[in-house]
Amino acid sequence: MSLEKNRIDKVTTKTGDDGMTSFPGKGRISKAEPVIKVLAGLDVVIAQIGALKINLHRIPDKSKIYYVNDNVGTAMGTKPNPWFDKLGIAQNNIMNICGELSSDKIIVNEKNLEELECWMLEINKYLSPCRDFVIPGYTRNESQCHIIRTEIRRAETELAVIVDEMRNPISYKYINRLSDFFFILARTFTKSEEKYWKH
Repeated sequence: MSLEKNRIDKVTTKTGDDGMTSFPGKGRISKAEPVIKVLAGLDVVIAQIGALKINLHRIPDKSKIYYVNDNVGTAMGTKPNPWFDKLGIAQNNIMNICGELSSDKIIVNEKNLEELECWMLEINKYLSPCRDFVIPGYTRNESQCHIIRTEIRRAETELAVIVDEMRNPISYKYINRLSDFFFILARTFTKSEEKYWKH
């Protein structure tokens, strides 16, 4: 990759002060256009996943017990959380979808979709059946997963408006699966504390 020119060399351009923005292949368009709404929604998702990653960076490592001293006791070490990197992969794939919407490129493929589906299967092995709709709000990470899930669903409904214009149908499937993934991931943070809708 050439480093001769920075991708973003100036953040403030003042060219969007009139509610318009430059878009590849379309020139100047309104920021209220459906495709801009989709990109904005996916941008929120990427940022919210970042907030979740902070909490998942490292996890306790029971194989590393440190004896501090006779008076204090012991302290447990930590190790990298494998889901930290996986969430980073998801962020990158969402950025690739944004790139597809802004160009004629096809980046996201079946391998990316299959990888996401494998993550869901991996998690589901350790979960009990979900009996009903889940009410969020019992742990910080669980709630953050549901915020991400609902932001993805919002972005998906906006993406549905322009789905016929998409060159890559796999990308829509990826966004659809991604909300399922965060629902399943949320359940790992509640387990016995999981609360269901009473009706």
